[in-house]
Amino acid sequence: MTYETTALKFELSGQDVILSWNPDLSDATLTQESILQALSNAGYGQCKIDLKAIDFFVASQQRLGRQARQLKVAQQIPSEIVVLVASNSLQAWLTITEPQGQLCPTPGEVEAAIAKEGIVFGIKAEALAVYQQQGYLEKTLIAE
Repeated sequence: MTYETTALKFELSGQDVILSWNPDLSDATLTQESILQALSNAGYGQCKIDLKAIDFFVASQQRLGRQARQLKVAQQIPSEIVVLVASNSLQAWLTITEPQGQLCPTPGEVEAAIAKEGIVFGIKAEALAVYQQQGYLEKTLIAE
């Protein structure tokens, strides 16, 4: 997905969000707030944003002059599904981290991860319902 204003362009490269700036297309000096707003408008507001990189970019406009630049300013972080099974195979726990800038795993993907670990009986539907409500799940007992 590419988003472009007059002088700013955001492009996704893998999971990295790259800011491209062409100062010849605008006289405005960019601020941290204006870049964050543009990131949000571009649909990257939920990504893991690198404020240090943005601050460096803003400062470099003053130190290095008005020259075109590209810089990684954010990153999409996918969700991680972790299934832990007790050594006696009588209990299992599930952790699903919250993604940043990406969609949550579908219920089918979560069920596939659980099945991959050989868990087919005693699954607690209420634990999976909690995940569906909040979009992540801290280490939770999901099967006994």
